[in-house]
This record gives sequence, C-alpha cells and structure tokens, in this order.
Amino acid sequence: MGQGQNRIDWIDTAKGICILLVVVNHILIFCDFPNIYKEQYARVSDFLGSFRMPLYFFLSGLFFKQYGGLAAFIRKKTNKLLIPFLFFYLVFSVAVPLLIIQARSPLLNLRSSVHGAPLPTLLLDFYYNDCQLINGPLWFLLCLFEVNILFYAVTSLSHRLRHVCLLSLLIGFSGLALAYAHIDLHASIDTAFTCLPFFAFGLIIRRRTSILQKSLFDRHLIAWASAGFLFCFLTAGSVSFFRNELHGTAYFTVYACGCVGTLSVLFLAKRLGHIPLVSYMGRYSIITLCTHTIYLRLAIGFVLSHFTPMASAIVLLLIIIPAELVTIPVLKRYLPHVTAQKDLW
Repeated sequence: MGQGQNRIDWIDTAKGICILLVVVNHILIFCDFPNIYKEQYARVSDFLGSFRMPLYFFLSGLFFKQYGGLAAFIRKKTNKLLIPFLFFYLVFSVAVPLLIIQARSPLLNLRSSVHGAPLPTLLLDFYYNDCQLINGPLWFLLCLFEVNILFYAVTSLSHRLRHVCLLSLLIGFSGLALAYAHIDLHASIDTAFTCLPFFAFGLIIRRRTSILQKSLFDRHLIAWASAGFLFCFLTAGSVSFFRNELHGTAYFTVYACGCVGTLSVLFLAKRLGHIPLVSYMGRYSIITLCTHTIYLRLAIGFVLSHFTPMASAIVLLLIIIPAELVTIPVLKRYLPHVTAQKDLW
C-alpha cells in the first residue's frame, strides 16, 4: 500500500477496526471472561476470531509485490516484519523477563510462570510456544513473514492466477491436516500453511475486482457487510490461529468465514471512510500489536484488584488506547527502523 497521498484511508480504517478487536479480545482474556462468561465469550470469540487475523493476511496479499526478485523481496519483508518481530521479541520476551527474574520483581504480572526460566526457554519461546510466554501477539509478525516467503515461492512456480490459487489451497489444506493430526511444526509454520489461502484471496480480489476504486456498488456495502457478518456469526467454528487449532465445524467453515468476514470488514470500512482515531491506529497497527500486551501486564493486577471484571475491561480499554496514542508517535520518531517506518537493511 502506498504512502502519503497514495495511501488508501479506508484500508487503514479496516486495519484499525481489527487491531481494536485484537486489543479488546486480549483485554477480555486478561479479565478472565473465557471462564466467567464462558458461553457468551465463546460465541462472540468464534465469530470475531473467524476473520480478525485472516484480514491481515488478506491485506498483505491484496498489496503483494515481488519487488524485482527474491533478494529484494526478502529485504523488504525483513524490514517490515522480521526486524520489528526480532526487536520486540528480544526486548520484551527475553531481556525484560530476565531482568524481572533477576530482580525478583512481580512487575508485568506474568500470567505464565517464568520465574527461574532459563535463557534458552525465553529465547525459544517463539519456536516452541508461539511467543505466548510474554508477548503473545508477536507470533503474527513471524507468521506473516513466513506466509510472504511461502507465497513468493508459489508465485515463482507459476504466474497464472488459477495455479497460484490451487497451490495455495493445497498448502492450506495441508495446514488443516496438520491441525487435525495435532502436529506442530513449530515457529508458526503450520499456521502459515493454513493461512496462505487468505493471502491468495487478497491477490484474487486485487486482480479480479475493482474493490479499491469507488463505484455505484458502494451504496450497498453496509447491507452486504451486515449479511456477511450474519453468515460468520451463524457458521463460525472455534479457531485459534496462533496455535493452528481448529475444532468441530471450523475445519469446514474456516476459509468461508475468513473470506466473507474479511470482505465484510472491508465493505464496512469503505463505506465509513476515514475515522481519525481508528484509521490512525490502523495505519500504525504494527506498533499497537507489539506493545499493547505489555501495557496490559503492567495494569491488569491493579485494575482487577479495584474493579469487577466487566468494569476492569472498560478501564483497561481506557488505559490502553491513550497509551498507544502516546506510544505510536514516540516509537515512530525515535525507533522508526524497528517499527517498520524506515528500512534498517
């Protein structure tokens, strides 16, 4: 996606909607909603989870470019995805926990016990545990990097769209087979297989539709988005993309719900257009993705000790959003090379 005047504002709105859904979901998890409001949370989580992460894979596919060759492509994706992943992982999933362990500090309210954890356990959290020990959302950056490389390989085998789609689906089905057999390839590679079709779907929409342009069809977008969301709500199964875990009907509905839900978010965002706060957070969603869990760990203990779980969720949202609105410009200015704002390599 272009920068400056070439940037498509409503795409940022779509990304903003989804990053806010990610933040809200993690707030609810930290407030123990999955246990306190088990049935209600499960229904809403299945619905929103069916398209929340697929949208980001779709958008990467929507704006996929080969950048003139494999070396240039890897360099581009390393700057945009792998370097931010490595920076936030080494700082917040390795260095900070080690300092906390050494200082015997309760800081960050570590939900997963890392007290006394050896350095190899922290270093290899991305490999064995999908980054879930400390800063869970980081799995997505690594996975998206892998999906990009995988899709580059697919498009190198054939430039014909139907061949690309077929190969992507076959790889996607292999990811589903791994999930069904409970085989973990580690480092989110199995999830990359499963999510590759969402990436390919983005390329299909870019080449076969005029979704990025204004049209008379846009007046009906809210109706189509509503119908799409209803479809996902009624049919979505339980999917945990970060662990490549699916349950029950999700094996049959994961791609339908992921694609329909993604289009519904896009239709809604295109109709709504630019929304200052939402679009801003969407434009810099990578920063919010990498930092909001740290703020949650800092605040959760105090908030839960003073409020009910429902009130805590609201208070935490009112803490996280302003915190991110401060964090984004600070990191943009002082750490642009590790937050995908400028190329380091």
